[in-house]
Amino acid sequence: MRNRGIVGRVIADEQITGPYESYALFVRPDGEMLMVQGPEGVGYRVRTDEPWKWNDYNESCPSYGPEELLEARTDKEVDLADWIRVFGARLESNFAQIVHWWNS
Repeated sequence: MRNRGIVGRVIADEQITGPYESYALFVRPDGEMLMVQGPEGVGYRVRTDEPWKWNDYNESCPSYGPEELLEARTDKEVDLADWIRVFGARLESNFAQIVHWWNS
């Protein structure tokens, strides 16, 4: 049974997320942020000195800082337990890593 109650908000702007993936922004109570790809659950830390960029291999891909991502969130909330699909050890490991990040 997965822990519930870690809630993020979907980013629906394709310029920010790229054309292939779905992402939600999870913000800890202390303000630390993680962009989490759904349904695979790969998480990317976002800080002022580590802005979000959906494609690290393309130099022309724009990057977005924490403030820009906060403004880009939709009202659609997702629970991490539902955002990452349930299928095998890799996905459960991704889920566990994000839960650990949330609780640290």
